[in-house]
Amino acid sequence: MKLSIQCYTVRQAMERDVWGTFRSLKAMGLNYVEIGGSYGPTPKELKNGLDDIGMGISACHVGMSELESQFDKIVEDNLLYGSGCIVLASVGRAKYSQGWQVVAKELEEYGARFKEVGFKFAYHNHSFEFQLQDGKPGLDILYDSSDPSLLMAQIDTYWVAYGNADPAAYLRKLRGRVPYIHVKDGKLGGDEPRFLEVGNGDLNWDDILAACKESGVEFAAIEQDLCERPELESAKISVDFLRSKGVVD
Repeated sequence: MKLSIQCYTVRQAMERDVWGTFRSLKAMGLNYVEIGGSYGPTPKELKNGLDDIGMGISACHVGMSELESQFDKIVEDNLLYGSGCIVLASVGRAKYSQGWQVVAKELEEYGARFKEVGFKFAYHNHSFEFQLQDGKPGLDILYDSSDPSLLMAQIDTYWVAYGNADPAAYLRKLRGRVPYIHVKDGKLGGDEPRFLEVGNGDLNWDDILAACKESGVEFAAIEQDLCERPELESAKISVDFLRSKGVVD
């Protein structure tokens, strides 16, 4: 399993200095980033700059509105980047209130189109997908109602746990369907989420990482929605912890 980082984790640092931030991530031993936008440079400039630094793009996050209005551009950019997977970051209430079966069929159609041009297509969960629909978690309905070859999962470990489910069990349940995950940690049981560096929260990382191996996860991308320390310091803590657990490129 290869290690990456979702650039949202260091978004403030990137606003100040895009290339300096990428170089700092590379100095930590990271060889991949997961993107969601180009952060100022054009897609070609981003690709060339990362090539010069020695980093690749593991996956690209997009929004529902981008899928609906910029599908061809998403394909064009990611063919340039050489990323293997397009990830839908989330869906809004107006979409999923129609029913997760409806969402599943719509996302399957996008997955089929991505598959035709060589990309995997995955959905990134939060915790709201664990609200029950007809007595069943919405995320379960989404995956039970869709073709595994057309709609894959990017499991976000903390959001699964915050939704009162077991991340390791979920990874095992979706074995072979989870090429990419977000390794995210934090405190559980509070009224609001509290995000922490990987290894500093309440998640059972030995079980989660064992489940990743069993499930064939290809990329683990660090993501911390909010950092209590400086962002790059938090990123380094997460990188060092995961390296200590044997997550290497």
